Amino acid sequence: MAVLPPLTDDFVINGGFAAMTLFSIILTIYLIRYRAKLDRAENRIEPDAVLWMKDNLMRLSSSEENPAVFTVRKLRYWDLRKRGGARLCSLFVPAARQQKGRPGVLGQLCLVIMLAAAGVMCGTRGSALAQTGTAWSDSITLPGAAGTYYLTTDVTIGGGGIWPVPSGGVTLDLNGHNVTGCQFRINSGVTLTVKDTKNSGEITFETWPIAVNGGSFHFEGGTLTTSNFSPIVVVKDNGNFYMSGGTITGGSRGVYLQNQSHFAMTGGKIINNDSYGVVIEGNSTAEISGGEISGHGYDGIRAVSGRVTMSGGSITENSYSGIYYRDGELNLSDAPAAGAPHPTVTGNGSNVYIANAVNDLRINVNGSLSQSAKIGISMAKPGVFTNGLNNRGTTANFSSDDSSYDVCLTAAGEAT
Repeated sequence: MAVLPPLTDDFVINGGFAAMTLFSIILTIYLIRYRAKLDRAENRIEPDAVLWMKDNLMRLSSSEENPAVFTVRKLRYWDLRKRGGARLCSLFVPAARQQKGRPGVLGQLCLVIMLAAAGVMCGTRGSALAQTGTAWSDSITLPGAAGTYYLTTDVTIGGGGIWPVPSGGVTLDLNGHNVTGCQFRINSGVTLTVKDTKNSGEITFETWPIAVNGGSFHFEGGTLTTSNFSPIVVVKDNGNFYMSGGTITGGSRGVYLQNQSHFAMTGGKIINNDSYGVVIEGNSTAEISGGEISGHGYDGIRAVSGRVTMSGGSITENSYSGIYYRDGELNLSDAPAAGAPHPTVTGNGSNVYIANAVNDLRINVNGSLSQSAKIGISMAKPGVFTNGLNNRGTTANFSSDDSSYDVCLTAAGEAT
């Protein structure tokens, strides 16, 4: 079955511009014809149709095809098209139509002007979405100098090489093209931004993929994947990874955090990686306020140590756990990123699995939870699993993955 491609911003905006332009043309033709009709009617107004006339305003009774009573204004103008020279003519223009739901000529003219202005605005907006920066047409290398670039061709880099993102940083617009081959290396003090204005570009790594070694990586669009069984984005040594769009798929792990690194997800998808969506080690932190983490062979998020904060987004359909919580902190609030769902961890093999039965791990509720926040719970040792829930949420926010248990509140207002 054929699958339609996704609508891009350019398609929507330019399509809207075309539709508005066509609509404006139709209205303009209608206006011209209607004016001609009034002009022809100038000498056909029956005396008994005139109800009164004062100060060039004439009140007419209805015609057969338009049974409304309306007022026309008599306008005088010089018509230079007449043979034998200019001629003073009259034109009756509706001044106050009484018929509901059908605007007069002046109203239609205003509508045409507004639509034309809207069309101009849409055309301007469409131009603003055009690629910015320097066109990159080399099909075997990536930029060696800092700057903003957009691809005009696919890029294939053989030999398992490394692209060190140059000092000063790079913004790379895939522009619907594909990059295949080398590892991206983002060292300390360097920033790489990857986006895709056409929403169809893909980066396929044949060796170790994106290594954020103390630098910063911003992922806004496109697809990151690998032909090798490896993680796709590895962040370490106080590196930062910010994900607001795009898709990470097809690796052993989607995102691998090490050595006090940081990951913030406000949008996009981490889906269908072989083992884990996000792995957190070495006192690293992950902040999830939007996006989707789903379809992994093991856990959506595996928190071995460090801190996980979830305020929005969805973690669903992972084979083992939505969040495997073994050590560190797990914080929950309800403040999703714009357009993101309320925090949802449901539909996994087990949802939030509190694995450590020794350290009495709990979920820290750091803000009020709406009724839309839904978290399933499994525990290695059943007991109290929240801190700070009192007056911030209810048992409706939580459900037991084991049907033999119910979620209740303690006297202190915590969930158990």
